[in-house]
Amino acid sequence: MTNIRDRSRNILIVAPDKALDLVLKKHVKTKKQRGCFENDEFYFYFDFYAVETPLDLGIIYSNCCVIIDRESIGCVIGIADLGGIVQAALVATYPHLTGPSFEGSYVCLNKYYTRQLVGSKASVNVAYDCTDVTRFDFAKKNHTPLSANNSFPVFVKPAMGTASCLVGVAREDESLRNQMKLIKNDVNGIIGPFRGLIEQFLDLKKYPQALDGLVMLEQYIDIIQEPVSIHGVDGLVSHGKIVPWAIGDNIYWPHRPQCFQGCGFPSALSRYTQEEIWKVFHALVENLNKFGFDNEFVDVELFVFRDGTFKLMEINGRAFPFMFKIYDEILNKGDMTEAYLSVNRGITPEQPTLKPNQFGLYAFLSTFGSGKVGDFINIDKLADYSDISRFGFEVESPVEPKGESGFTLGYLSIIDVSYEACLEKMHSIKTDLLKQPEFSPWWNN
Repeated sequence: MTNIRDRSRNILIVAPDKALDLVLKKHVKTKKQRGCFENDEFYFYFDFYAVETPLDLGIIYSNCCVIIDRESIGCVIGIADLGGIVQAALVATYPHLTGPSFEGSYVCLNKYYTRQLVGSKASVNVAYDCTDVTRFDFAKKNHTPLSANNSFPVFVKPAMGTASCLVGVAREDESLRNQMKLIKNDVNGIIGPFRGLIEQFLDLKKYPQALDGLVMLEQYIDIIQEPVSIHGVDGLVSHGKIVPWAIGDNIYWPHRPQCFQGCGFPSALSRYTQEEIWKVFHALVENLNKFGFDNEFVDVELFVFRDGTFKLMEINGRAFPFMFKIYDEILNKGDMTEAYLSVNRGITPEQPTLKPNQFGLYAFLSTFGSGKVGDFINIDKLADYSDISRFGFEVESPVEPKGESGFTLGYLSIIDVSYEACLEKMHSIKTDLLKQPEFSPWWNN
């Protein structure tokens, strides 16, 4: 029988789709080639199972249980929002696994409960309201979405949405109804994947709206017109201790300011502002920890105003796949995989430090055009670029943009000696790969 010490060397990585699975597989392979993880064995979900449609995380969870039992898995790493919630369910099932409680992970995932239970305690919420799209009155006129007069424009997003799906800005009644219709038409696709796990692992008496079609209506902050920027703040909770990791600068283009397009590292913010950000981060994560969120990475998205005010955009309780490579390249002791393994073995990693003259950028290949993937990407040129982190489509795959997020064709992870050099490389790659760049948020800015 495999003992606990041996079992801790067997790691299962759970990603929500095959393209993200390959991102992590590539990273682990690169690290092994450098002499890391010599005594560790990595198992990837997609080496055992395909993900069927419609997506059901309960099935992925059950399949993971089979892998854990058969391969004596001692560590599970959940990737992105979907992999993270599966990891939390597995932690609730297997006492020897480390990771967040299901409740803690869920409080991050559901943006209504994030604001109600975490953001409010740190006094960093924007004005917000919440409605159930299945009960929304589409016939009504003169909506006041923030319970106040003249509350438009308002930012609209599903409380359980992932990957910025179906987000939009409503500037008056008609656009609010249109955005709500878009969400209502896909509400089963938003809630459906989580339903089985929520029913099994969450106390529905404590979270009575967990299975409703909740939609967030939030104060719209115009990053083009207002003196504000948005920043991703990553850290790790390890056995109750908060370890700061890195702050990045989010990328938006004036042509499509609501469409998130990536993040640059390290942040160009002043040292003082970054120190203040870490104070806000600690306050939020300490509140989150009260719900059992532990032994996991957490990403906090913050609005940073020039007057020193901070407001919460959202919290994501998981590792973001494209940061594994970037943090490993730009930070000393910044590799997230190594951090997970240390936490799993009872060791709290130390705070990483910046490497000199190393900058990172992850960027989206997005489009607002409709058609097929082959209409927008030069498929034959993909192999020319090692900077492409993820591309998971066939030539004939349909391209159907939704809301303000458009359609994401792929992702870039770029490392260079300056932020300007990263942007220049991104521009060169996009110019070469995109067949119809005029549909990209990046074009003509």
